[in-house]
Amino acid sequence: MKKKAYLSRFLVQTAIPPELAMDEELQQCNGQLKELQAEFQVAHQTLEKLKGEAAAPSELKREINQLEQEKEQLLVKINKLKNRNANNPEFNSLLEMTSNLRKEQEEEAKLSEKMKDARHQLDWNEQQMMITQQRLVDLSKTQQENTTA
Repeated sequence: MKKKAYLSRFLVQTAIPPELAMDEELQQCNGQLKELQAEFQVAHQTLEKLKGEAAAPSELKREINQLEQEKEQLLVKINKLKNRNANNPEFNSLLEMTSNLRKEQEEEAKLSEKMKDARHQLDWNEQQMMITQQRLVDLSKTQQENTTA
């Protein structure tokens, strides 16, 4: 309910009296208002989406603590394996291979995230291009109307 009240302040349609409806300057201002309202809606939807995706600080702290504990457990396991297999000549090569595999997996995850970000940026750029093209079409129509009038 609060959200609707907040949004309604910015998205209210302006009533133009019929005697002023044909004024070109007023029509331009009304057109700009509608464009700005559309931009506001997009920005507000993006904000709401980001708010929904954001994690709470307490949840992040808990997750960090859990990851630190897991890291400590893994270090203990690695040290135990190293001590147990210190005399095994194949162990060092196996340890090196698993370490390389882990590094490659991390690199793959980073590249995947970069690709996701690039796709998101591409989508945003395409949206901006469409908005700009629509503005160009609208301005061309307005210019033609002004030229013929």
